[in-house]
Amino acid sequence: MSSKDSKDRFEEHVRRVRRRVVALVDDDGAPKRLKDRQRLMAAAHIGLHVKLIREAGTSMSEICEYLGKRIGEGARKQSGEPFRLYRWMLKGSATEVTDELVAQYKGRAEPLRSTAIYLRLLEHLALMAGRDPIDSQGALLTALDLSVKDMQPDDGIPLPEQRLAALINEHAAVVARNLDLVRLFQRAERLQTGWNAKLGPQVLMDLTTEEPTGRFKCTEPTDRQLWLETAAPPLPTIALARFPFGWLSGPFRLTNHAGETQERPGQAVAYWELHLSIGPTGPLSVGAYLLRSTIVDLEIDGHHFMLPDMQDDVDQIASGYPHAPKIDLYGDIWEVSCAAEPVYRPRRAGLDEDPPSETVPLLRLDPVSASSVRDWLMEPMEFVLDDGPLISAVDSLAPLSLDGIGWVRADSIARSLEIALRDGRLDEGFRRWLDQYLPALDQFEKDWLDRCLELDAALRARSAAGDLMGDE
Repeated sequence: MSSKDSKDRFEEHVRRVRRRVVALVDDDGAPKRLKDRQRLMAAAHIGLHVKLIREAGTSMSEICEYLGKRIGEGARKQSGEPFRLYRWMLKGSATEVTDELVAQYKGRAEPLRSTAIYLRLLEHLALMAGRDPIDSQGALLTALDLSVKDMQPDDGIPLPEQRLAALINEHAAVVARNLDLVRLFQRAERLQTGWNAKLGPQVLMDLTTEEPTGRFKCTEPTDRQLWLETAAPPLPTIALARFPFGWLSGPFRLTNHAGETQERPGQAVAYWELHLSIGPTGPLSVGAYLLRSTIVDLEIDGHHFMLPDMQDDVDQIASGYPHAPKIDLYGDIWEVSCAAEPVYRPRRAGLDEDPPSETVPLLRLDPVSASSVRDWLMEPMEFVLDDGPLISAVDSLAPLSLDGIGWVRADSIARSLEIALRDGRLDEGFRRWLDQYLPALDQFEKDWLDRCLELDAALRARSAAGDLMGDE
């Protein structure tokens, strides 16, 4: 894939995401009034933007004056009274919405509840903070779980997916504190080092050489739009499950370097690999993300191969684009191709399920919310073929026993995740990730420092040998 093709596909993906956000920002795209926890989360987003603007040297009165001219506040706009931004903010610069904070604000009229006003405020505050307004509004809609219809039941009791999402995000903060992830994120930002989600955290990626990709920032939410599969952000990660989305039936044609060919029976299945990650959600907070990469399970003549290739889609085998995958078989290296057409599982409306052959970036990131838990962890994800085998999802956290009691009662990936959270396997998984990532990061930092010192010495030697002298 040429750099121009990659850039064009990337820009088209960004335009598609932005169109979705713009549609949701419309009055019909979200409820007009926010519920208790939602309005506090929206107010926290406003507070984070105000904090960034004030750190850049703008006073609170200047911010309110700016907003007053552009938004106003009913009759107060006509009277010229100052814009009362505090009505959409939390007291004491709070940035995390906890159960205690919800209880503290219960019954209070402020922060106010109008979804439209929060979105309009973010539009202008983002411009003042030097951010993209659509990105800021999209981050708020994702955090508020407004990408789907309101899920709160009539009796007011939270649904299992709401309980589990809150539990996972609360535990992410505990893990971050116990494992000192803030220090890790700061170091990773300084070095700009990600990792390869296909090969493991011991394989680091230099983000400054990956195009297009995201620049990792330890004080901002991890951008879901800007990551390739070859360069995952430096977030501690645990594998959760594998969901089939594409299938290709043989025979497969094998071609070696000498041009010799042979055909062998087999099949290939493309999977979404779902991971749980912990990463920054703001200047002073962390949260949980669902990270998706892909992989192809190729079976040829009874031999099995996992292809962590560039694209990881069965279409790559059929089309040869961007290149045909290679395997080591029968003592030789073979390029694999197939004349059959790939078959894909029907995509669910409203979800980002496009296969890697149709869009970039190839790596997907979604904050853990009630909707993402329901869509990716509670929905059945089998692949039922009209003329072929039933391809089941793979539960990487299948519980050791089924006597665990939790919020999620139905058999699902969500139930396995909750059991693993309660029995400590998640904590062990995050520690194992760090045990592999940190030694590689140490070596990366040493190589970087050594190279910089060499370049500094070369620069000084060149300067000393030059004749940039003044008049004598």
